Amino acid sequence: MPFCKIAGKKIHYSFVNQHLLNEKLTPIVFLHEGLGSIEQWKDFPKKICSILNLPGILYDRYGYGKSEGFSEPRTIEYLQTEAEIFLPGILAFLKIEKPVFLFGHSDGASIALIYAGLFPTKVIAIVSEAAHVIIEDISRNGIKAAIYQFQNSNLKKILEKYHGNNSETMFYAWANTWISKESKNWNICNFLEAIICPVLVIQGENDEYGSLRQIQLITKHCKANCSILQIPECGHIPHFEKQEHIIEETNEFFKSFL
Repeated sequence: MPFCKIAGKKIHYSFVNQHLLNEKLTPIVFLHEGLGSIEQWKDFPKKICSILNLPGILYDRYGYGKSEGFSEPRTIEYLQTEAEIFLPGILAFLKIEKPVFLFGHSDGASIALIYAGLFPTKVIAIVSEAAHVIIEDISRNGIKAAIYQFQNSNLKKILEKYHGNNSETMFYAWANTWISKESKNWNICNFLEAIICPVLVIQGENDEYGSLRQIQLITKHCKANCSILQIPECGHIPHFEKQEHIIEETNEFFKSFL
C-alpha cells in the first residue's frame, strides 16, 4: 500500500493504469468529496481511464481513508490548503511535471477549481462535479441532515468501512466547518478568475448540498470556456446516480484535448 509524506502528513495514494505513467501519458487526478476516499470512487476512475487509455491518480486526503488522521483543528481554509500544498506535493512526489486533467467531486471539485486558479498552466481541463464556490442555506441544511444521519442511522458504520478510526474526526471536521459562522463568508470566486483551462461544470438538478446558483457563479467568474451539464432527476453524486451519462460526457470532454 503506497504512502508518501506531504507537509509532514502520511498520505495514501493509488493508481489506475499505472504502467501508462511510464509512457508519459497525461494522468487524470481524481479528487474525492468531503466524506470520500479512494475506495469510495469504486470502479468509476477505472472505467474513465480505460476508455481514454490514460493513467489515473487517486489519494486519500489528510484525515481521510487510510491517510494520517487529523492532529489539529481544521480551518475554513482547508480546501485552499489542499490545492496549494497537498495536491502539488502529491504531483511533485510522483514526479508529474506536465499539466494534468482533474476530475473533482464536491469538495474535490472545489479543490480542482482553486488549484487551477493558483496554478493555471498546470491543468489541461477540469471536470467539476457538484462543486461549491459559496455555502448556501441548502448546503447547511444538507449538512445538518447528514449530522442527524451520522448520529441516528448506519451512516457512521458505513463511513468506518472506508475511514476506520478517522471516521468520527473526519465527519465532524467536515460538518462543523460548513455550519460554522465563518462559512457564511466563505467564497472562492476570486480563484475562478485566474483559470485558463476549459471546465465541464456538472451538477444534479436535485443536489441536496447546492443549488444551480453554483453553476451560475462558476460560469460568471471563470474566464475560461465553461460547458454546463445539468442533470435532471439527479442529486449530489451524478457519477453514481447517472454513471453512464457522466462517463460519456467526461470521455468526450477529455478526449478533445488528447
